[in-house]
Amino acid sequence: MGKPKIYLVKWIDSQSDDGWQFYKERTSVSPMIVYTIGFLIFENKKSIRIATSLAQNSDKTNKQFNGTIIIPKSAIREKKIIKNNFVYNI
Repeated sequence: MGKPKIYLVKWIDSQSDDGWQFYKERTSVSPMIVYTIGFLIFENKKSIRIATSLAQNSDKTNKQFNGTIIIPKSAIREKKIIKNNFVYNI
């Protein structure tokens, strides 16, 4: 794995409710708009995998990532590289 780029991803997620509800209270249906920021770990034609954290030991032999989410590309509305001056050595 090379040095992953940091992305802001805007995507559409499903939404659920729990508990009993009256039909007359269900007047609108809309998906959730979600914004996720993280390191792009993996990408193929169908999905991307974003991690919230990267880590490694002091001798740089044990690179790891944590806190991942896999987002289907069909749900993605926008994906942008975050341009900043943050330098990391993973």
